[in-house]
Amino acid sequence: MRITQKKSRELGKFFKIDYKKTPFREWWIGLNIETEHSNIFGNDKKILGKIVISHLNEHPRYYKFLQEMEEKFE
Repeated sequence: MRITQKKSRELGKFFKIDYKKTPFREWWIGLNIETEHSNIFGNDKKILGKIVISHLNEHPRYYKFLQEMEEKFE
């Protein structure tokens, strides 16, 4: 499953994501990364959004750092 930018914006609006605090690209990438867990939450976009928000609350650039770490170990 891939989350389009359009769907990401819809979800961002639903969750009231502040793109000044968390860049849109970070939100969008996070949604797409977390789809790897879709077998657990059955493609429920609201659960997906909650997972991403949880990580972004840890750090607003969580997924950027995650990608950098993955690249180091490839």
